[in-house]
Amino acid sequence: MSMDNIESIEGSSENVSLDAVIKMTLDDSIEELDRATRSLNLFDVFGMARMEIRHSFALAWLLNPLQNPELAPRILRDLMKYALNSNQLNGISVEQKIKILDEGFKTALVWREWNHIDLLVEGEKAVFCIENKVDSAEHDDQLKQYKERVDSYCETHGNKQPIYLLLSPDEREAESEEDKKWWIPISYREILGFIERAKEKTTLPQTSLLMVENYLELLRREFTDMDEQEGKKAIALKFYQEHKDAIKYLFSLIPDDVSVVTENVRAWLRQYAERHQEIAHIIPRKDETQKGYVRFQTEKLNSLIGEHSGKSGWADSALYYYEIVINETDKGIRIGMQLAFCAVGCSKDEKDRLEKVYKELSQKDLRKEWLWRVVWSTNTSDKYTIRSLADLPEIGKEASPMYRKLEIMLKKLIENTEGKLIAAGPDTNTESTAATGEETDGNS
Repeated sequence: MSMDNIESIEGSSENVSLDAVIKMTLDDSIEELDRATRSLNLFDVFGMARMEIRHSFALAWLLNPLQNPELAPRILRDLMKYALNSNQLNGISVEQKIKILDEGFKTALVWREWNHIDLLVEGEKAVFCIENKVDSAEHDDQLKQYKERVDSYCETHGNKQPIYLLLSPDEREAESEEDKKWWIPISYREILGFIERAKEKTTLPQTSLLMVENYLELLRREFTDMDEQEGKKAIALKFYQEHKDAIKYLFSLIPDDVSVVTENVRAWLRQYAERHQEIAHIIPRKDETQKGYVRFQTEKLNSLIGEHSGKSGWADSALYYYEIVINETDKGIRIGMQLAFCAVGCSKDEKDRLEKVYKELSQKDLRKEWLWRVVWSTNTSDKYTIRSLADLPEIGKEASPMYRKLEIMLKKLIENTEGKLIAAGPDTNTESTAATGEETDGNS
């Protein structure tokens, strides 16, 4: 079944979905859910609740005296006290510990991803090596390798004292017995306490205060208030179970990145077809709403292939479409183009016409029981990738890089299909074949 058919079936249940939404809004428990989830956290907006790298960025800012002169020295001093009281540093003399604590940490330097280490804080007498593990596990002897690198660095930079901290939500220990001798386990609860104490003793600028309070709230919610979190989850789960049809329907109305790009490209194609009729006489598909596809035909290919005598797999009379395909990849939203054939419900004559064009374009025969076929598609290197929706051009700005690339792809697509058919001669370039549905022996 094509996506168009699926969409038409889903559309028939829209009234049922709307009834479910109305019922949901009248449920008194929606107020309880609202109270449980009302607070907005800036770090939630950035999607960092359980992301190690973003916690490391936040901690790097909090521990950096150059960026946080009020908080950082106090947090670092508490962190140092915690480390010096650990079993792993029992070998350091009391006199040496006092010297390290006397430093003050006002000139400490903070490095992110130095030799792949999450955080490195370098003071005058000691160096913190902090490995951050929120949900991930150790791999490839990484703690051993990090220790070797930091030991070497400390020896060549004033023989500073290396201190190894393994940060996690549950104060987990290092996995190997050897690593346990050096790596001090510390939990996010401890970090939360250090930040709260430092905050109480300082007056912060408003912008810094906002960031600190939001991060503290995140730490409390994710790593300490487990009972409260379980209660909120229970409220949300109960509400979802009672109103899941309405919730799914509402989520289906939220445009995602692919939908936004699809509508942008669809608008571009309509304008392009109007302004550049000299290029293949492009005919955009009417009333199309499917996400990820923008379809069109051309007068030339219509004359060669004709129409379906009934309804094709696209739920219209099309035997083919040129398709602009938009999909999401790990690098962004990627746009390519292709020519697709559909033989669903075709008569023998209609299928013969499609197979004749396919053979001319590919120099191959189609398998006997084919129904859908991509005849030609854009090479990966020729596709266009949008890294962010911020890069999406305004409709009408034809000089934008994306629209220029789309025009190049479109011209290349048509040239690699219709250009070949025209060059092939009268066997395929015959309007009467498509228009009348009659078979031809190639001598027309």
